Amino acid sequence: MTAAKSTEKVTGLANSGNPASSSNEDTNLYHQAIFDNSPDAIIFGLPDGSILSVNAAACRMFGRSAEEMCAVGRGAIIDFDDPRSREAFGEREQPGSFHGEITLLHQDGTRFEGEITYILFKDSNGRIRSSMIVRDVSESKKVADSLRWSEEKFSKAFEYNQAMMTITRLRCNTLLDINREFRKNLGYEREEFRGRSVEELPHWGDLNDRQKMLQHINEYGYISNYEVSFRKKSGEIGYALLAASIFELAQEKHLLCSAIDITESKKATEELRSSQEIFDKAFNTNPHAMFIVSMNKGTILEVNDTFLELNACPREELIGQNIFDTGFWIQPHARHRYIERIKREGVVRNFEARFRLHTGKIFTVLLSGVAIPWKNEPCVLSIANDITQLRRYQQEMARLDRLNMIGEMSASIAHEIRNPMSTVKGFLQLLKGQDRYAEDSEYMQLMIEELDRANDIITEFLSLAKNKPVDKKPENLNERIKALWPLLQSDATKRDMYIKLELGNIPDIMIDKDEIRQLILNLVRNGLEAMSAKGRLTIKTYENRNGVTMAIHDQGPGMSTETQEKIGTPFFTTKPDGTGLGLAVCYSIAQRHNATIKVQTGSRGTVFKVIFPLMQPG
Repeated sequence: MTAAKSTEKVTGLANSGNPASSSNEDTNLYHQAIFDNSPDAIIFGLPDGSILSVNAAACRMFGRSAEEMCAVGRGAIIDFDDPRSREAFGEREQPGSFHGEITLLHQDGTRFEGEITYILFKDSNGRIRSSMIVRDVSESKKVADSLRWSEEKFSKAFEYNQAMMTITRLRCNTLLDINREFRKNLGYEREEFRGRSVEELPHWGDLNDRQKMLQHINEYGYISNYEVSFRKKSGEIGYALLAASIFELAQEKHLLCSAIDITESKKATEELRSSQEIFDKAFNTNPHAMFIVSMNKGTILEVNDTFLELNACPREELIGQNIFDTGFWIQPHARHRYIERIKREGVVRNFEARFRLHTGKIFTVLLSGVAIPWKNEPCVLSIANDITQLRRYQQEMARLDRLNMIGEMSASIAHEIRNPMSTVKGFLQLLKGQDRYAEDSEYMQLMIEELDRANDIITEFLSLAKNKPVDKKPENLNERIKALWPLLQSDATKRDMYIKLELGNIPDIMIDKDEIRQLILNLVRNGLEAMSAKGRLTIKTYENRNGVTMAIHDQGPGMSTETQEKIGTPFFTTKPDGTGLGLAVCYSIAQRHNATIKVQTGSRGTVFKVIFPLMQPG
């Protein structure tokens, strides 16, 4: 049967089914349009199962052409093993109808459920004819079967969810179901949506939003907090926050969308946005480091730009981390006190703490903190004022004050101590030469050596004097280092160590060569004592805008924080037989030369930098 022949039969049957309008050309065209464009399959035939004509929807549904359908007849598209099929068709010869579900057969043999309306009628010539309207309900049945096992959980959660929810079959963009909240908000009934293509429905305010959503889902598998506009049945435009994800149902991909109506809150959100922008600007442009941490969990939720610059760490490595895991607080118990005060009082001001940066650098801050709600949990907003340099300056001033005080004391008492020591030493030397003390000469020599050691300590002690006279002349620091090189290298060789010189091109500076000699010896010998065998000590000189720098770098284990705080304090030493005056003398010499000593220490060793001022021209 050709397509044209099929059309003629359809038209004729349509006319015979409505004799009163058989002569009306417009009515024939109207019936033909319904037949051709119906989404349901329409099949005209004879009671014996012969098929006379079918529409395009029937061809798509059964996977056959019109010619094939007419050739194979009804028996090839209906599963007569299904008792419902026998009941539907049976031995019907007189006009009548049947409506129900039966099992149908696709061209490839696949069975699917169909809802049919089967009618026997007489045409204008009195002949018995049949019409069958078929709707494929297999997909909705698959959904029903797949969801039946979780009906009590999923169905109720879906239907009574406070968010608007939809289920869409992605293959054909057909809406399978909408929940109560969706129907209530948009004003539609379920029947107006179920089974229809998304493109046919008017509920999207902008279909471009849906296209962008699908692109995101195809890339990431889900989307959340995606703002979209929707159109109610009344035509009113609303706004929603949408979340969607893809899931498998009956071996097909479906899209589950959940949307919360934010129409009423959108205006309030817009009003809050300006205040949020003000907070963000104040937070991120603040010259002090600021950070927001969960009060109970210790999770870092937000940091400002100053905090990131200070910590030299990417934002991604901080946000979400537990502040204890980062080792940021050097003293965890201090944070406990800080948090407890905030919990008790709501705010804390000028709480001094010590932090360790991502780079390992330690700094001291004054913290001010306030309890705030952030992301639905109690948090602490902290502002850190870096006072590291202030505390170092205060420590340096205190150390210098102590040096000056001890220096003043040394000048006053050294003479009084040396006089009796000289007398004792003289008598010991006299007695040592007499025969009657020959047996005790060894002990006397030991006492003389100890008196000499005490005298050396007093000499060092006198070096702390603030007003000690110095004879500063233009000298080149490199020449002083080279003059000491044989002695320094000898000391290193005895210890199985090596000294490397990296002497740059530097100008002359005003120095007292004897004091500088003592400064170099003290710093180098301290460095050698800090290292183990095979270690290397580097002496480096260079000039920059700060002046002329002499850097002495050892390969020792570094110094602890406590040692760094006390370094240069008179009589503080970590050596079993040390006097604690060596570095104190170095600081005094540097002070008398208007020089600065800076210390850098770590696991790879310690560097002492002595920075001398440049000579003023003229």
